Amino acid sequence: QQGKFLARDMRNRAVWTVSAAAAAAVVVCTCVASAEEQQCSVYMAKASLDEAIIPVSIYAGVDFAANVTIGNPELGIHLTDLQLNVNGIEGPPFNSMILDFLWTPSEIVSQFEDNSGDHGMALLSGMGFAGSTSPGIFNARWNHSAVLNRYRTTTPRATSLDWRMDPMTCAVSDFFNVQMQTTTAIKAGSEIFPFFGDSWLESKEESLNNDPEAFSKKNFDKAEEVISQYAALLEKHKEFFSEGQRAQDYWDLIVNDVIQDDKVRKLLPTLATQVPEMAGKPLLASKHPNIEQSMNYLMSHGTCMDNLVQGTSTIPGAGRGAFAKRAISKGDIVAAAPLIRFFRNQFTVFAINAETKERTDEVEGEQLLLNYALGHPKSPLVFYPYGTGINLINHATHGSKFVPNVKFVWSNKDYHDSQYLQNDVNTLEKEQVSPFVHVMDIVATRDISEGEEILLDYGVSFDEALKTFVEDYQKSIPQFSSGDISANVLNAINEPFRTMQEQKSSPYPVDIDIMCYYDHSASIPAPEGTTLPNFKQLLEMEESDSILPLSYVASTDAVETNCDILQMNVLEGKEPTYVVRVPVSTAGNYAYVVDLPHSAMIFVDKPYSSPAQGAGSFRHYIEIPEDVFPKAWIIDT
Repeated sequence: QQGKFLARDMRNRAVWTVSAAAAAAVVVCTCVASAEEQQCSVYMAKASLDEAIIPVSIYAGVDFAANVTIGNPELGIHLTDLQLNVNGIEGPPFNSMILDFLWTPSEIVSQFEDNSGDHGMALLSGMGFAGSTSPGIFNARWNHSAVLNRYRTTTPRATSLDWRMDPMTCAVSDFFNVQMQTTTAIKAGSEIFPFFGDSWLESKEESLNNDPEAFSKKNFDKAEEVISQYAALLEKHKEFFSEGQRAQDYWDLIVNDVIQDDKVRKLLPTLATQVPEMAGKPLLASKHPNIEQSMNYLMSHGTCMDNLVQGTSTIPGAGRGAFAKRAISKGDIVAAAPLIRFFRNQFTVFAINAETKERTDEVEGEQLLLNYALGHPKSPLVFYPYGTGINLINHATHGSKFVPNVKFVWSNKDYHDSQYLQNDVNTLEKEQVSPFVHVMDIVATRDISEGEEILLDYGVSFDEALKTFVEDYQKSIPQFSSGDISANVLNAINEPFRTMQEQKSSPYPVDIDIMCYYDHSASIPAPEGTTLPNFKQLLEMEESDSILPLSYVASTDAVETNCDILQMNVLEGKEPTYVVRVPVSTAGNYAYVVDLPHSAMIFVDKPYSSPAQGAGSFRHYIEIPEDVFPKAWIIDT
C-alpha cells in the first residue's frame, strides 16, 4: 500500500490574511536551532549518478544513526484524480517522467480525498525527490506516523485553520509534517536514497531486465549475498585458501560457472582479494563512488537544505509558516528551489461521474498544486518548486505591515543548466527537454535573524486575486459559521474518539470518517481472559460475534481503514486505547482489536468534501517577476 505510484509506491504554505491589523513586521519564532543544530544537516548537490533523471539529489551533512529523522518536515500535496484529469486533455500531454516521481496518496494519508482508486496521487517536496535513480541501495523511508499524528506531535502544537471562519483553509494543503527516517546509519557526505516501495521495484524489473547495462535491486542483492558468503568462506578456511591461487581459482569457478545471471556476474569483482574488503558494503558505492561526497564539496558546490523550519505564522489567519533556523546574511541562499515544469491546463480538475468513476467534460476548478506553483500572466508554463520548506513561505500582502525578505533568482550552481532558459515553449516540448532541468534559488534581500519568519512577494496578480477572494469569502462567513466542522479541526482538537453508542446521541458530521491505522497480519491473539463489549447491544446485531479478539501491534505495513469504535479505555497518564471493529475483507469479515492506541486513529473528510476541494476555492500561481521570467517563455496573446 505504501510507496510511490508507478515509479514509487511507499504549504502548509498557508497564505496570510489581508488584514493589516496587529503583529509587527518582524517577529521571532521560538522554533530555532540549538548550537548542535547550527551545522547544516542536509545539502542539495548534483546527483551522483550520470543516468539520474533529476539533476540534483540530497546528501547528509552530518552523521545519522539508524531510525532517526533526517531533514526537516516536508509538505505533501494531493493531486485529485490526477490520471483521470490529465488523460486526453488538449495541448501537450502530461509528461510521464513527472508521474514517475509522484507518490501514492497513502504516504500522506490523502487517499480519502477522492474515490477513484489509484488515480489520485501525492507530490512530496524536498526529500521526496532525493536519490531519483537508485535501484540498488535504499537508506531512508517515510515515517508514516509523523503525518498521521501531525496535529498531536509537532512542537509547538499545530493549530488548524477552520473553513467556517478562515478563508485560507480552502487554499492550503493540510498534509504537513511529512518526515523521512533513516533505515540504516548514514555518514556525512552520503547521498540519500529513499525506499520507493515494492511495487515501484516490481514495475521497474521488466524494463531493467531488457537493458543489459541497467541493474535492479535484485541484481545488487544477489551479488552482495555472493560476496558476503565467499568472504565468510575465506575467513573460515584461511589455511586452505592461503595456498597458491586456490582462492582465486574457486572465485573464478563461482563467477564464471556457478553464477548464471550475466548482470550479477558483472557486479562481482574480478579478483578474489577484493572480496573481503567489499563484503558488507553496498555494491552501488563501489560502482558509483560519487554517492559519497566530501563535506568540502557539498559546502562549495551544494546548497544547505535545512535553513527553514515550520512554525505557526506570525500573520493572523495564515496557519503555518517558514522560519529561519539560523541567521542568514543578505544575498545568501535561503533555500534551493529546483523546479518541475508543467503546462497550466494540466492542473484542470474535471467532474467525476459518481457511478462510473469516469471523468466528464465538466470543469470543476484547478488542482491545489497551482497555489504552490510559479508562473507568469503571459505564459502557459507553471513551475512547482520542490525544495525543502519553500512551500511554507507566506506572502507579504501588499499594503500590510509585512515586508518580504527573500526573492527568487535563477541558480548559478553547477547542477543548473541555464541554456534551457533561452528555449521557447515550443522548443522545450519539441526537443523533449526534461521537466526537471530548471533550478532557482531563494535568496535573502536583507540580513535575516535566527527565528524570523521568511516572507515572499507573490506578485501583483496574486495579491489582487487574493484580496478579492478574501473579501468575498468574509461576506459569506455568517452562513458558513453554521456549517459542519472539518476533519482537520477535529484532529487539532484531539479529543477522545466517541464510541458508536456515544455517536447515537452526539454524531460526527456526515462528511467525516474515522480511520484506524492497522495491519491485520501483524496482530496477535489478545491476552487470555480478554472480553469484548456486548456486540448485540452496541452494533444492534442479531447474534453476538464470536471472533477471537486481537491485540494491536505497530507495523510499517499498516494502512488506514474504516473502523467502528466499540469501547474506550482510559489509563491514568497514558493515551486512551480503544476496542474497535475493523473490516478485513470485502465479504463482511471483521477483526476486533482490543488495544488500538489513540495515536493510531485519525479523522478524514469523505471524498471530495475537504475544505481545499470546496467549490470556489482560491487558486492562483505565485508570480515570477518580469525581470526574472525568461522572455522566451512569454506568449503575448
